Amino acid sequence: MSSGSGRVVVTGLGCISAAGRDLDSTWESISQGTSGIQPIAEWDASEWTHPLAGEVKEYRPRDLVPDRKLLKVITRMDVLGLNAVVQAVEHSGILSFRESLADPTSFNDRTGVFVGSPGTKYQQQYDYLRVLSNIDEISEFGSTAMQQVHPLWLLRTLPNNVLAYTGIEYGFKGSNQNITGHGVSG
Repeated sequence: MSSGSGRVVVTGLGCISAAGRDLDSTWESISQGTSGIQPIAEWDASEWTHPLAGEVKEYRPRDLVPDRKLLKVITRMDVLGLNAVVQAVEHSGILSFRESLADPTSFNDRTGVFVGSPGTKYQQQYDYLRVLSNIDEISEFGSTAMQQVHPLWLLRTLPNNVLAYTGIEYGFKGSNQNITGHGVSG
């Protein structure tokens, strides 16, 4: 990169986790040494040998994303990511700054989105495994899968949903990157 380019500016922060629903409550939990790991409440884990997890408490998707129509085509992971984005954008004040500019279009063209997400959404992969386990001949797979797998399956499994919907929602058209990898995306 040439001199002066390649700068990254973090303007806002957002967080939703087992330790808190936003940056302040998460930081308070961490500062006090309060763990978000607790007995699993989302399903019956009484027979599990290790029934503990870090769950986002009171998960209500409609309260977490501004566009409820998105809930038809995104996963829980996307909902949590988009909620963190909304918090970060609000924390930054970037939208009011953009509106104060003489040329907001240029600002949008230069504002990028970088997101870390896992490479796959394994839960949705099981939609096809269920079909495969119930057929006798592989030639039946196509017709059977089309009847049993949700038609929006592909949209739900895309690892870049948070990136795409952030760009669309806020009009950010600059450089973008979706880092997919469980170990490095965070």
